[in-house]
Amino acid sequence: MASLTMSAPTWKMRKRGDKVPAEQLEKECEKEYEFDRNLFTIRIHHGGAFVRFPDRDYMGSAEDIIDRVDIDVFSCQIDSLVDR
Repeated sequence: MASLTMSAPTWKMRKRGDKVPAEQLEKECEKEYEFDRNLFTIRIHHGGAFVRFPDRDYMGSAEDIIDRVDIDVFSCQIDSLVDR
């Protein structure tokens, strides 16, 4: 039986409520990950609800930005990013 060794997570969560425009976030990521293409940043909207009037929209959500997520272990770490 093979054993699975996991390294410590590399990700870090930004201060909750940080409002970073998409263009600024993209520029930060280009610089941050220039030499390490296995890392990325993810923006997660959560805690809201879908409404249908007048058009379908997601309202009342919080937003978190998580930096330095490693693509090779992302699916393993998602549970540790979620606050239950």
